[in-house]
Amino acid sequence: MEGDARPLILIDIDRVLAMHRGADCKVGAPIYRTGQDIPEAVLALEALGIETAVLTHRTRHEALCILRAVGLQKCSPRLISANDLFWQSLKEMLARRRMRGLSKAVAGRILSDRFAAYDPRHSVMIDDKLSNLERMTAAGVVGFGILTPAIHCDEGGRVRSFDLRQILTMAVALTQGKPPPVSCESVAERVFRFPSGPVICADSDLHTGETLSGSRFDMVTLLRTLKSALAGADPHP
Repeated sequence: MEGDARPLILIDIDRVLAMHRGADCKVGAPIYRTGQDIPEAVLALEALGIETAVLTHRTRHEALCILRAVGLQKCSPRLISANDLFWQSLKEMLARRRMRGLSKAVAGRILSDRFAAYDPRHSVMIDDKLSNLERMTAAGVVGFGILTPAIHCDEGGRVRSFDLRQILTMAVALTQGKPPPVSCESVAERVFRFPSGPVICADSDLHTGETLSGSRFDMVTLLRTLKSALAGADPHP
């Protein structure tokens, strides 16, 4: 690996670390983990000399609430939330008269400022939305993207999820220039879909006992509410 560059793995929150019955976390609803042993899986990367950060479209207040619920409070200092993306987008608009909205593709400058050894070529984003990964790889924010499989919950309270440890192992390999497992489908340039996992457990085992509280007033919440009102949609889907 070139110079002082260190691998960096970026992790989304919704349907990667946490969920609500297979969907995004909802304000006022219980928070569920996507699997067991999530804190151990993420924090174990530090022992390998690999940096991690949480990158989400959630407001900072919501993201901190979810990270606390799933046992990842230690990741709070390395959180990049919608608040950070908003201010970075605003800076770009003032400098270039162009605003990309709350896109994760603007995170490159934030990462450069926060991680001295950040090198996009040795960085990977784990996300549940292909569009986010396509924009980030195209913008050169990360070298690779991993698309997580859908999570299924049946009426009997059983959850079919994935093993986050396996996804993180794949991410580590990509930061080191190794090819992805043959079982992973290439869905876009430098973006790979992780196969659906056989991990099946009861949703009661994934319930954190916490409920997602709404954001305190901030600019991101205001913009989200205005946009949803104009579209006639729920501001907290």
